[in-house]
Amino acid sequence: MNRIWQNIPSMAFKKGLYDGISTIREAKGRGDFGVGQFASLDGELTVRDGSFYRARSDGSVRLAEDTDELCFAQLCFYKPERNWDAPANIDDQSFGSFFRQVWPFPNSFSGFRIVGTFAKVVPTSPPALAKPYPTFDAVGALRKSFPASNITGCIVGYYSPVFTTDVGVPGYHFHFISDDRRSSGHVTSFWLASGRIDAARVDVPMQPRGCIAQAWSVAELLRGWTVIENYKSGQK
Repeated sequence: MNRIWQNIPSMAFKKGLYDGISTIREAKGRGDFGVGQFASLDGELTVRDGSFYRARSDGSVRLAEDTDELCFAQLCFYKPERNWDAPANIDDQSFGSFFRQVWPFPNSFSGFRIVGTFAKVVPTSPPALAKPYPTFDAVGALRKSFPASNITGCIVGYYSPVFTTDVGVPGYHFHFISDDRRSSGHVTSFWLASGRIDAARVDVPMQPRGCIAQAWSVAELLRGWTVIENYKSGQK
């Protein structure tokens, strides 16, 4: 089974910890498929087939430099287990219903890929932020949108179970990269005209064996709490 690498628990990220904690050089050793956010929220990360793309709020898309820093990332070495022809006109609102019907693992982290022709897709990226950083729920209003129509490309995404509020990103998380590499970012909506979907389960970094409240589940929450408290007090 694939194993997900996440560089920070989401509880810390959501509180506004946007300083860079991992480099692209390190991230390349952790996976060839994934999503993330660059330090100070200065760009969205989309990883497809081992290439790491940075989409900024000015609409630019480029390959990330090894020295670029990430404040959040979810990566795995992706090996799809199942694939399907996409239903006609599936969109971001209907994707969850389709996925629940064909993918019988509601309590597992999963990666998925949507490849094809998009009648419409809306990639977004926030501008670089300065300290004191806002909490993440205030960032949505700052995002710049770059709608595209009749474009071929790939959505890279993860599903996190509902009980992972403080560790993962519950629900479906979509990032897009076009085939011409000119359009990318965090996706707020899409409408797929035609294409295919595949998926794979992904293990958390340390899989509990027996007791659900052990290993990564508890350790990461404690680490996240420590990071937040140190951040509040100005410590490193």
